[in-house]
Amino acid sequence: KPSRGDAHGEIHHRLLLNLRPHALSPGLALPTFGGAMEDIVHDSFNKCFEAHLPVPWNWNAYLLPAYLLGVFVRYFILFPIRLTILVWSIIAFLVISAINRKTEKDERKAIEKDRKLMWYLANAWIMALGGVIQYSGVAPTIGANQVYVSNHTSIIDYVVLLGAQTFAVVGQHHPQPLAFFQDVVLKCLSCIWFDRKELKDRGL
Repeated sequence: KPSRGDAHGEIHHRLLLNLRPHALSPGLALPTFGGAMEDIVHDSFNKCFEAHLPVPWNWNAYLLPAYLLGVFVRYFILFPIRLTILVWSIIAFLVISAINRKTEKDERKAIEKDRKLMWYLANAWIMALGGVIQYSGVAPTIGANQVYVSNHTSIIDYVVLLGAQTFAVVGQHHPQPLAFFQDVVLKCLSCIWFDRKELKDRGL
């Protein structure tokens, strides 16, 4: 019975026979390398990373007029209207809120009026952005001591939610100009803002 060392020696001998000079002759190697290079050139996987120029769909005789009309309506009619609604809603909110703070003696009533103004402001923003809020089924209601958790949301998401119901949030404090919106406009909602760069705020 051959030993384990003899078996390894036989395998090594066979490998040496396979590597003899005529096995690596150019006549056998060139077709192999040529086929491999051809597969690389025509590899469909590499085509996934090739940039393809988009085919224009609107530069033809029958779609170009409709496209130009859409551009005119979008940027020269709708955009000025939406921008006007956005700017004047903020101005009206700040003016009416300042008057409310000066004339209303009861702090609780003043906050309630500011929250109502905040609801109107949020809906004006949604209108300016061209948004429409619809509920699938019954609209959610807020109860006592109820908390909603929503991760990775933005200020725009919060504005959309304020269009349905005004409520306070705990969120990241942003630099200007969003800081003005958080510190001044949303002040009536008693939101809690934190800064991840501050060591004390990390414990929040």
